[in-house]
Amino acid sequence: MDNTKSSHSAQGVYVTHFLMEEKSALKGLEVNMCKQNSKIRFERHSHAKSGFSI
Repeated sequence: MDNTKSSHSAQGVYVTHFLMEEKSALKGLEVNMCKQNSKIRFERHSHAKSGFSI
């Protein structure tokens, strides 16, 4: 049995998993930023309606 081969494939799986985790974390961050932006936009909009300017 070749030990280098099995450890290498395990490492490959680990790296792929890590990248997937990173991607989903970034995706979550993007979604959060979008929510924040739309909230700010909404607040600005309602302030503009009531006569306040930001």
